[in-house]
Amino acid sequence: MKTYTNPVFENAPDPWVYRQGPEGYYFIRTTGVNLELMRSRTLTGIGNEERKIIWEAPKEGSCCHNIWAPEFHRIDGVWYIYFSGDDYKGTTPDDYGIGHTTRTGHVLVCRDADPMTGIWELAGKVGCNPVGIDGTIVRQGKKLYFVYAAYENFPTTVSSLYIYEMESPLRVKGKPVCIARAEYDWEIASEDPSWKILEGPAALYRNGKIFLAYSANTCWTDNYCLGMLTADEDADLMDPKSWKKSPEPVFQKCMENKAYGPGHNSFTLSPDGTEDYLVYHLITDPFTGEGGRARHACIQKFTWREDGTPDFGKPAAPGEELPLPSGEK
Repeated sequence: MKTYTNPVFENAPDPWVYRQGPEGYYFIRTTGVNLELMRSRTLTGIGNEERKIIWEAPKEGSCCHNIWAPEFHRIDGVWYIYFSGDDYKGTTPDDYGIGHTTRTGHVLVCRDADPMTGIWELAGKVGCNPVGIDGTIVRQGKKLYFVYAAYENFPTTVSSLYIYEMESPLRVKGKPVCIARAEYDWEIASEDPSWKILEGPAALYRNGKIFLAYSANTCWTDNYCLGMLTADEDADLMDPKSWKKSPEPVFQKCMENKAYGPGHNSFTLSPDGTEDYLVYHLITDPFTGEGGRARHACIQKFTWREDGTPDFGKPAAPGEELPLPSGEK
């Protein structure tokens, strides 16, 4: 049996993988000042074939600093990248206070067939108010929604999940509503209870439901984990009552596997389309009270329970041999 091991790519927080049918996979990551797009024929080989810096942050403007959490989407034949950025002009790179007041969602667009060689243009801010990070697209038929981690009453609440309707893939419309706030102990930072963090939403569609995974707690600690909201596929997604929150984490640290702080995920399929995969970042060394630990990209097969909900299991141990995704040679 052929196998692979996690991590599949080191130093890649907030990993986003997009499967383009038999052509293979796109994987996008940020260095904080630019965006790197990668393309591979295999899921386990993300980052090991084609790689290209497709966009550099400008020296000035609304997204000249803190380029975070890029997502790669194809909508009606056009490529889009959603990311967070701010116009921070402070004196030290580690002082995020100013940036938090302006950090918000932006979008890049490429209308060429090949996103690796095509021209990417900055289309500006998506238009979120309050500002916030980690925006993602949620689809319902032909309608598009934008869900993001809004900086609600920062720094007391820090971030809650808000949803907008979209007038186009480039802009939101109307007013947003909050669909989830941190309320459970596992969603609130143990080192500072004022830090109530929900972020990194990602949608999964199956069995007549929209499952919206999100990350909770602080990303630099072992307690970072995945929660989940669920709505019927034909529900009014702008009605907070349509979303039901799971009372427990759906994916969290596994001390015996030395797998810490798993979170900020995306979803994809095996090369032959028969298996579901969770893409997430993981910390491989235990928390000692200091931030700044590297987060690495991992992939892991998940299954479905009899009630139609996803079962993500436990994060595998770094270095553990796992079967190759179906269809991968």
